[in-house]
Amino acid sequence: MAETTGGADKPPPKAALGRRTLLTYLVAAPTLTVATGLAPATAAAAAPRAVIAVDVGRPINPRGIEAQMVGGLTDAISTTLTAGLHIDKGLPLEGSYSQFHYARQRNSPTDVQVIVMPAHGEPGGAGELGVPAAVGAIANAYARATGTRPRSFPVDFPVDFEPFPR
Repeated sequence: MAETTGGADKPPPKAALGRRTLLTYLVAAPTLTVATGLAPATAAAAAPRAVIAVDVGRPINPRGIEAQMVGGLTDAISTTLTAGLHIDKGLPLEGSYSQFHYARQRNSPTDVQVIVMPAHGEPGGAGELGVPAAVGAIANAYARATGTRPRSFPVDFPVDFEPFPR
């Protein structure tokens, strides 16, 4: 992983590195950089690179695993930084998808490398494996970039829209 990220302990200038490993019989280890000096809502757009290594035992469809990990990364960017529902009196304030701040293509890293480890043992499966480790990596990068360790998610969660009429 360190060779793939170009010296994982040396992020680019004015950037912070976050890593997280999820250990079960499946392993994912994303590494992301988040530029400093940005508001949390724009931090995902400044995550230019992500490297995910995944071990699923015997990969049957490596391209499908790659797609699953990239989707998990997008979910992780969303749930860590901006996406969530505001509930008031049991009802969501969001009335449309545009108000639910899920990551768009512009928020995703432009350089994503997924390393599917060589086959060994029985097939395992990827499922939602890409989400929990990527959430940890993004939260760690955010903490290093801002000096503030997030204690609740999403990190940036304002009501910056006209709530759905009741």
